[in-house]
Amino acid sequence: MPKIDALGHSDPTMLKELQDFTGVDYKKIKFNDPKMYEAILDPTAIGIPKEKFPFASTTMAISEMNSDFTMGVLAEIKPKNITDMIYFSGLTHGTAVYQGNVQRELILEGKPLHEVIPVRDIIFQQLTKKYNWDPAEAFAISESVRKGKGIAKWEKELRARCPQWYVDIMAQIKYLFPKA
Repeated sequence: MPKIDALGHSDPTMLKELQDFTGVDYKKIKFNDPKMYEAILDPTAIGIPKEKFPFASTTMAISEMNSDFTMGVLAEIKPKNITDMIYFSGLTHGTAVYQGNVQRELILEGKPLHEVIPVRDIIFQQLTKKYNWDPAEAFAISESVRKGKGIAKWEKELRARCPQWYVDIMAQIKYLFPKA
């Protein structure tokens, strides 16, 4: 029976192989370490001169984070913690969630990621806690947005109870990734 670590991975794993290759014990990585987030955008933080690294982020070797699009999104949102990274995943895995959506401009203007809609779960949380919607209705809206079915059924009430930009974000989304 393979040994299972605290993250639920058995040895040998990709993480173990990376540990062997780099000498960095993956079990000791602190996800709240500001240096880790600095290193995502600054190659000098990992010992690479900027002039020798022409990419928007240092995530070239990380699956799902190595396209020009995803590296560009990282450079634009400038993640500072694990929550930002989760939201990055939502922004880049959905359809019309970042590119072609008003929320990109809002983020670039400085609106925090937790105030826009990077993942489905935020819609439910914001509608119930911030805009006082019934939980069942808020869930129905969040699922409709997630699946790209739109907000037509609720649009009039949404526009009456929520900011215009918030409704516009939901109206533009074609598929939205769940936080999980």
